[in-house]
Amino acid sequence: MFEVFHRVKNCHQGLRKWSKTKSFNAKKKITELQAKLKDIGENNSPGMAGEIRHLETELGKAWEQEEAYWRQKYRKEWRIKGDRNTAFFDATVSRRRKRNKISSIQRQNGDWIEDNEEVVAEFQGYFQNIFQSEGITNEEVISAIKAREMRE
Repeated sequence: MFEVFHRVKNCHQGLRKWSKTKSFNAKKKITELQAKLKDIGENNSPGMAGEIRHLETELGKAWEQEEAYWRQKYRKEWRIKGDRNTAFFDATVSRRRKRNKISSIQRQNGDWIEDNEEVVAEFQGYFQNIFQSEGITNEEVISAIKAREMRE
């Protein structure tokens, strides 16, 4: 029995060393890719569309890896702690809801809002302002598209 334990322990240590030599750290990769995309965006370099698409594809893959990691981690914990209707599951869901809840936001003028109704109203006003038409006519849009087609 001791020999099996020793072999499992050695295997575990070997796998940890191996995983550190490989770049499986999705969070690190996501941060690096986002920084590269930000640099390209700030430089406004024309002709970088192919590189941007490649980086965005890689970023998508990294996010998928990160998501798969957390899915596996929670699945493992659920398997260890019991089925999905346990106190562990309820605590996990409650923690996630608490973390995702927006309890306060800062207005554009710098004031903080903590009242739920005011937070909702601020979000609605903000997004209505963003998606509100600024009086651009269809003719202006069509002429801009035609001008771009002629340049290309």
